[in-house]
Amino acid sequence: MTKIEYLLFDLDGTLLHFDMQQFTGRYLEMIGDHFPEVRPAQRIPALILQGTNLMLQNQDSRLNVDVFLDFFSGQVNLAREVVWDRFIKFYQSDFKSLVELTRPDAQARSLLEKAIDRGYRLVLATQPVFPLLAVRQRLTWAKIDDIPFDLITHIENMHACKPSPLYFKEIMTLLRAVPEQCLMIGNELQTDMASRQVGIKSFLLSDSGEYIRRKEVDYSGKIKDLARLLDLPLD
Repeated sequence: MTKIEYLLFDLDGTLLHFDMQQFTGRYLEMIGDHFPEVRPAQRIPALILQGTNLMLQNQDSRLNVDVFLDFFSGQVNLAREVVWDRFIKFYQSDFKSLVELTRPDAQARSLLEKAIDRGYRLVLATQPVFPLLAVRQRLTWAKIDDIPFDLITHIENMHACKPSPLYFKEIMTLLRAVPEQCLMIGNELQTDMASRQVGIKSFLLSDSGEYIRRKEVDYSGKIKDLARLLDLPLD
C-alpha cells in the first residue's frame, strides 16, 4: 500500500468557518460599488454568479481567470485589464471587512503543524474561483497564513474546479504525485469527496457516519478523528 504523503485541505467550512449564504450575500453587495458605470447595480452580482458558474464548468485549456474575465468584461463592456484591476482593488480594501463574518477552526492550526512535523506535505485545495490575494486573505482570517503549503489552488493557476476530475488530476500533475499518495479532506460531499473519482481517498468532516455506511467516502469524522487516522498527537 502506497503511503499517504500529501494532505489536500479544503478551506471554507473546513479550516475557516462562516455562514456561506450570509458571506456570499455581503460579498456580492460590496463588490458592486467597484463598478459604478454598470447599471442597474444589481447586474453585477448576477454576472459574478454567471461567471463563477462558467468556471465551475470549465473543461478547456483556459485558466479559470481567463474564463471569468472573458465573460465578465464582455458583459460590462470594460477591458479585461480594467476588470481585473477593479477586483484586485476590492480584495485589497473592502474584502478585508468580511473577516467579521468568519471564525478560524479551533484545532486546524495544531493539526497542520503536527502534520508538517510528521513529514506530511500540505495542499490547500480550495475552490479556485478567487485570486491568490483573496485566498491568502482568508488564510489570515483562519490564522494559518504562515503554514507552508506546497500548493495553493486559485483562479490564476487552475484550469478546472471541484468536483471535476480535471481539478484533482491537475493537482496531481503539479505535485508530480499519484492519487494513492494523497488524502482529500473537506466538509462538502459533492465537491471535496469527488476526489475519489480519480483514486484519491477522501475524509469528510462530518458528525454523521451515514456516508461511510453508504460507501460515499473513505473516512469521516471530526478533526480529532482525522488526527487519529494520521497518527498525529492533537492537543
